[in-house]
Amino acid sequence: MQGELVTWGEGAETVARGCPQGVTWLGSTYLPLSAIDLTWAAARKEGETKGRQEGRAEGLREAITTACDLLGIELTQERRELLATLQADALARIVSHLRVARSWPES
Repeated sequence: MQGELVTWGEGAETVARGCPQGVTWLGSTYLPLSAIDLTWAAARKEGETKGRQEGRAEGLREAITTACDLLGIELTQERRELLATLQADALARIVSHLRVARSWPES
């Protein structure tokens, strides 16, 4: 039984009455604990990746704000709203443009 995937349903009622050792109940399915561990590990890794991406984007937004302040470039409400919607790659391109051209990129 341990390590097997046992689905609740016809033919499985007698097996599914109690949670066998080494498996856990998830919705309508018994899953081996190792599968649950893998699911949690994948979810944790996805969360960590998303967190790093969001952190990088926030850092780039701060860099753009600082660069604009130092270069005397006005950050209008429209530009601030744009920055709030962009992801890290697009924000990095703006930082690069500010560094080289010392101006806000044209649309």
